[in-house]
Amino acid sequence: MKSQTAKHAFSAEMKSKDHINQILVSSKGGIPVLFEGILGELKALSLVEDLVLEINGENGILRIDLTKDEIRQLFEKDPRESRINII
Repeated sequence: MKSQTAKHAFSAEMKSKDHINQILVSSKGGIPVLFEGILGELKALSLVEDLVLEINGENGILRIDLTKDEIRQLFEKDPRESRINII
């Protein structure tokens, strides 16, 4: 059984529905779900208890279960194998 962190749960907490552009959810299975909004000016980026990456914007907070070690491993991967691109 995978731990909750390995499943990479996420949450998006918006201060107001005015900052949400679009939410698309279909009653049919197999169709992508879209949640799109505007975090606004970024205020902080933190790693809470080395378990949750938290991006704080003026309009809301985006959190994802991603450990410090997982982040480090992603940045250390060969760029051809990783989907992280730093320009």
